[in-house]
Amino acid sequence: MLASLEDYGRMAPAAIAGIRRGNPAAKVLGACDELSFGGWKDGLPAELKRSFDIGSFHSYQGNLAGNGEGLRAQVQALAKTYGPGGPVEFWNTEGGNGKLGGNTFYTTFGDQTRLNTRATAYAARVLIEHRAARVRHFHYMLFMMDTIIYHGNSYK
Repeated sequence: MLASLEDYGRMAPAAIAGIRRGNPAAKVLGACDELSFGGWKDGLPAELKRSFDIGSFHSYQGNLAGNGEGLRAQVQALAKTYGPGGPVEFWNTEGGNGKLGGNTFYTTFGDQTRLNTRATAYAARVLIEHRAARVRHFHYMLFMMDTIIYHGNSYK
């Protein structure tokens, strides 16, 4: 288990080297910041920040402006924090609206019809926003779904 940014800084170069040995064409995605707060990876060595092919960020409902410009500006500012030679492509690897069920779109709790109607509208807004900002959204998991409840706690 990693206990600190320093631990991550020591572990990541070895992991990246192993990935590239196994597949020289692999793209390494990493050093994630949450757009609303940012700064998590700023203490990493510059050479490590430059080693990521794709930058990762988390963007929640407060980051969406509706036309892509706000998200684009935030991602451009994030790109600068990697320094010269850093990633030029960025993916949102987590996002969501907590009122609709955590980091996802649909919920099985409460008034499902009302919440899921709102969730569908929100999901469409996320996809439109990311397309307009020319940023990829990698939705990596499902939450709160009856078929994948994990030991009763709803997170997978």
